[in-house]
Amino acid sequence: MANDVLAAAYAMKGICYYNLIRDFCDAWDASSAEEQLGMPLIDNFDIKDMTTRSSLAETARYAEDLLEKSLAKNMSDGKFFFTEYIVKAYLAKLAFWKSRV
Repeated sequence: MANDVLAAAYAMKGICYYNLIRDFCDAWDASSAEEQLGMPLIDNFDIKDMTTRSSLAETARYAEDLLEKSLAKNMSDGKFFFTEYIVKAYLAKLAFWKSRV
């Protein structure tokens, strides 16, 4: 059960980052993705931390890594909704978004 909860948490965080970069960052440009501003990458909460924004490429890699971690957990219980197929669909959406010119 703990493994499924962790897989769902990774999936939710990866999907949230995907939605944030798609909705609030400039459109993907492969030639300047390392210079474009992305989102702050937060792994743990600290009220006094003033994390700077990472590049758009770093943020996209971070979201992809989270989704890959979710897949690596091999979620077996569909009640968490974020099954293998859902996570793979979001990985495909992220790849498609990054391939747009």
